[in-house]
Amino acid sequence: EISPASGASPSAAVLGNDLYLTWQGNDKTLRMRKFIPGVGWQTAFRLPFGVEGTLLSTGGSLILAARTTCDTVFFYRSGNGADFSPAGTGIAITGGRPVATSLVGQRLEFVASTSRADGHRINVSAVDLPAGGASPPSICLGPVTPSEQASSPLGECLDRNTTDQDGDGLSDSAEACVAEKHVPEFLFHKDERHFPASVDWILPRSSLRFVHDRIIETLATGLTQQSLISFSHPTDHTRPSDVSITSPQARGFQLDIPDRNQHGSSNRGDWRVYAHVYPNTLGGVTVQYYLSYPWSEGIAWDNHQGEWETVQVRRLRGGRIHNLTTYAHGEPTTWEPNYPAWNGTHPRIWIAKGTHAHFINDAGCRIREQHLGGLVGGGCDPDRPIVWQPWPGGNGGAVFNVGERGAPLRGQLWVNANVMWGGSAPPSFWSQWDEGRAR
Repeated sequence: EISPASGASPSAAVLGNDLYLTWQGNDKTLRMRKFIPGVGWQTAFRLPFGVEGTLLSTGGSLILAARTTCDTVFFYRSGNGADFSPAGTGIAITGGRPVATSLVGQRLEFVASTSRADGHRINVSAVDLPAGGASPPSICLGPVTPSEQASSPLGECLDRNTTDQDGDGLSDSAEACVAEKHVPEFLFHKDERHFPASVDWILPRSSLRFVHDRIIETLATGLTQQSLISFSHPTDHTRPSDVSITSPQARGFQLDIPDRNQHGSSNRGDWRVYAHVYPNTLGGVTVQYYLSYPWSEGIAWDNHQGEWETVQVRRLRGGRIHNLTTYAHGEPTTWEPNYPAWNGTHPRIWIAKGTHAHFINDAGCRIREQHLGGLVGGGCDPDRPIVWQPWPGGNGGAVFNVGERGAPLRGQLWVNANVMWGGSAPPSFWSQWDEGRAR
């Protein structure tokens, strides 16, 4: 199987009835194969930039200590006796090669020799191994270069992380970077009475109803994200993922938020901005920011349960802002980047009292809400607004990169639930999701 022309530095270990063998291929890739009795050799794992590896087996797992071309030692453990998978995580020790490796229970003890200017050796021991498989040592590629950033849809947020759990072709960590970089600064009216709330705040305070044939059934209370998406109607077994609602009267599921919970949360720790990041047709990425509210309170009209409001930021390849879209009562307005005011990289968004419509300045808010709209809402507060900065290092709340439908991130299962969030119209993220997406 291996000849001097195609491999070097072999190491072997037995796990169960299978023999595992690792060696360095002539393409500077650390290769692993396993021999299954009666079946033969199968490819088990490849590690880019691998120079040599040491294999050990214990407790149904296989341990790989791998030295790379960038003088970094990576330690990996397979899960449940299975092969390594691309989604796992390793431990990296910069420098040298492992000169002694042994297992004590589930702990790997090793000594690594490193090349240093003073010629000394560094000893490291008692490292806890994470469960999971191996991910490519992207550190060996070096830092991202300016030319790579300029040609990437992710621009300055491009990184070497290859983890893409939502399967949209973008690094999850780079998506989070873009989402945090441009999440708006929100300015609420000082007299606002109905504040945002996270999905995890709203669901336990709501009941799940089913509408059909002009009949409304209350089916469950005390909801969680998991119970919402997994709920099955007791008679026809319909699930929230099985239906699509186009109006409050259509057959399907609705959330009912009682009066006592319609104020939202006054604790900013309960506020969330939900971000959806995806590649756009401009060669960059679009970020959709969603806020959820238990109640919309208009003066003359627009009073209803459950509200989602949106801001969209579109970027070009390399990271430059192309435009920004705000929504007021479902009506979009798109702005060139020089029109809104910015707090650094964060656009400033004014939120109308009660209705939560979004504007780029107080004047536009006042005209739309208190004049053209016929006293729809209470306008915005130019003098003493409540300023919310939800980015890391801001003043409360958080930005969650929710991933994609069918592959949510950070446990945000609600993106898979086709439910009416109590409102008079389907939530905005239904109609706006994936606008301008590159196919």
